Amino acid sequence: MELIGSYWWKGAALSVLLVGCDNGANRAAEEPVVIAPEPEEPVLSEPDWGYSGDIGPENWASLDEGYAACSQGVEQSPIDVDVSTPPSRVPAITPDYSETPLVIFNNGRTIEVEVHEGDSLTVGDNQWDVVQFHFHANSEHTFDGAAYDLEMHVVHADEAGNLAVLGVVIEPGDHNASLDAIFNNLPRELSSPTQITGVTVNLAEVLPEELAAWRYSGSLTTPPCSEDVAWHVLSTPIEASLEQIGAFEGIFDDNYRPTQALNEREVDGVHWGYEPANGPDVWGDLSPYYESCRSGQEQSPIDIASMIDTPLAPVIEIDYGSTPLVIFNNGHTVEVEHEEGSRLAVGGNEWEVLQFHFHAASEHTLDASNERMEMHIVHRNADGGLAVLGAFIEEGMFNPDLEPVFANLPREEGDPTLVAGQMVNLSWILPMDLSAWRYNGSLTTPPCTEGVRWHVLKTPIQASASQIALFETVFDNNYRPTQALNDRML
Repeated sequence: MELIGSYWWKGAALSVLLVGCDNGANRAAEEPVVIAPEPEEPVLSEPDWGYSGDIGPENWASLDEGYAACSQGVEQSPIDVDVSTPPSRVPAITPDYSETPLVIFNNGRTIEVEVHEGDSLTVGDNQWDVVQFHFHANSEHTFDGAAYDLEMHVVHADEAGNLAVLGVVIEPGDHNASLDAIFNNLPRELSSPTQITGVTVNLAEVLPEELAAWRYSGSLTTPPCSEDVAWHVLSTPIEASLEQIGAFEGIFDDNYRPTQALNEREVDGVHWGYEPANGPDVWGDLSPYYESCRSGQEQSPIDIASMIDTPLAPVIEIDYGSTPLVIFNNGHTVEVEHEEGSRLAVGGNEWEVLQFHFHAASEHTLDASNERMEMHIVHRNADGGLAVLGAFIEEGMFNPDLEPVFANLPREEGDPTLVAGQMVNLSWILPMDLSAWRYNGSLTTPPCTEGVRWHVLKTPIQASASQIALFETVFDNNYRPTQALNDRML
């Protein structure tokens, strides 16, 4: 994003950022004219920069003292996105974009389209006006290290001059008619803003229907690399034909900045929980990654009719060894990591223990009634398939085998911690009778992935009222309500 000068935009003096993620609002109020630049009179007056050689990204900071943030900034863009972080639909990204005359130009570093005043973007309580949008090849943001063919940046500014950018990646696919107005009128040479007679563009038609995004605090991706830019990188790409992509790459084929260090920043994805605003009833609305939570047909937990017998079910065999107590509060439950080597075997199938954790109240119900708690022992096989052994915990006798866990419950969210001198053995905690109800279900937390083999023990384990109460002081409502059985059989 290149520094052109300063301008007045709705009464506020702002710096104009014109290439990468520039602003361009200084021209929005002027009637665009066709100007053929004279070769001997450079259109761009600031120190030259580009994408290769001595003027490339690695040297931007040395080209002008105003570009110092390009090397010294600690919240720079673009970044590599860890796609295991679920993109969030909340707060909702609400664009208010309308049809606008096509005002397009080649600024020497990208193709930019100016947008008339009045279009805006709202995210939560924040609103910015659209200034312009432009393109990069390859995409500037990468996703687990992989780049897309193109990336479109829609640049916005509020009255105080704060910037927000909506990043949209573009992949090869079907011809995109909503991009025709732009890609059929790409200026191949350096030019001034030009209105194309009779041609309009509407960003609302360009964006994907799914507007879930990864959000983070970053910078302009071009000099002067100014920080405090609110980035919203959409998780859903749009398509363009190879011909459309090739048309842009025929002008700019490597106008992208490499990814920058994340440093101490966090990329905001979705935040789920058990409260009404982010709880089980809305999990499926929070992220496209969580679609199974609302549309899955084999979801867990379920209500179990106690009269159901399973006389022909294969025997559950456990080979659980003692493991050092590595415990943590993950913000949703208290979890204990398990050493490798402990296994569950059922009817020729075998899974290895990964971890166990707790819910209060129980997630599964018996005849529509909850127990005080439920323990889930999570296993995985060599193919990545999951199996969970669920054990109800009822109020009763003090349980010494659970005490290492309950005596060391972390009250605050944090990383796994080894509790010195403490061991736990699941085979001592579980009841002698391992008969169980079995069914095909899902994870009981987002992303609610199905294909999980459930074994819910019929015999509960006991814990004292004080042990249960101790857990409930940390989590007292971390359970998902029961889900429809649909066509499944126990």
